[in-house]
Amino acid sequence: MPLPATDHQYRADLLQIACRLHQLRCRSVGINQTATVYQSVWDDNNVLCQEFHRMLFADIQGNCHISRYYDGWL
Repeated sequence: MPLPATDHQYRADLLQIACRLHQLRCRSVGINQTATVYQSVWDDNNVLCQEFHRMLFADIQGNCHISRYYDGWL
C-alpha cells in the first residue's frame, strides 16, 4: 500500500501504529516463542558466518591468541 507523499503526519501515524501492533503481537505470542521461531535462522546464519570467517582468515587463525574469549569465532 503506497503512502501519500504529501501527508507526513498520516504516514508517521500509520508507521507508528504498525510498529505498536507488531510489539503487541510479540507480547501476546511471547518473546520465548518468537526467539524459538527465529533461533534456527540465526544459528544457520551464525554457522555460515563462522565458516566464511575461517575460510578468509585461515592463515591467521592459528596465531590468534584471543579466540578463546570469543567461542572460537576469531
